[in-house]
Amino acid sequence: PAEHWMDCAKDKYDSQLVEDVKCLLRVLVLYIPLPIFWALYDQTGSRWTFQATRMNGMIGGIGKIKPDQMQVINPFLILFLLPLFDRVIYPSFAKCGLLVKPLQRMTVGGILTAGAFF
Repeated sequence: PAEHWMDCAKDKYDSQLVEDVKCLLRVLVLYIPLPIFWALYDQTGSRWTFQATRMNGMIGGIGKIKPDQMQVINPFLILFLLPLFDRVIYPSFAKCGLLVKPLQRMTVGGILTAGAFF
């Protein structure tokens, strides 16, 4: 009996091709959560606009932001927070032995993101 269900195809196809397809299938499993992520991510734009309609939009003495302009804040936050996390936050956690590997950081980030939708 074959160990993997794709091993049955080795009679008809080249053994290397079957092994390559098996490797590809193992990688494709990682992409299963992507539609869920993008569905939630696409909601953030409308959610920010909806939340901004309930705010006064005043930014100190600079002026007032309209609700549809609130989405512009996201790229600015990314530009500001990436260096902050890279230079300050992640090294601080690494000194404590936390969030050392990228997969650990991604897991915590995913959990925090999921929690933000509740």
